[in-house]
Amino acid sequence: MHARVAPLAVKWIRADFAGVPVDLPTCDETTVTAHGVHIPLDVPTGFEELTAVIAYHLQDEAMDELGRTWPEVGGMPLFPSAGSGVACWCLDGKPWCAVGQLPDALAAAAEDAKRGETGG
Repeated sequence: MHARVAPLAVKWIRADFAGVPVDLPTCDETTVTAHGVHIPLDVPTGFEELTAVIAYHLQDEAMDELGRTWPEVGGMPLFPSAGSGVACWCLDGKPWCAVGQLPDALAAAAEDAKRGETGG
């Protein structure tokens, strides 16, 4: 992992976890730190995998702090993965939205659900 792209992963994570009671990740020239875990940038981890790993660690912290599953769509939990080749939040084992796009995707899902309830 090149140290120049790690800040982008941190930026995406910060976007998804904004407003959630977690210690947001930090990045320096050699390490990304998330939820007390130090992830060295000199290991052969790809960008997408690094992003999903950070999301995974912070999701644990978010769930501990909130006392419930987070994030959710329609009462179903989302889990981070890079198994598709892209760091995504997965719903029922399938990519649902890219990491970094969660707030907008959740808002769109809520709006879709609302329209479905009102028949609009």
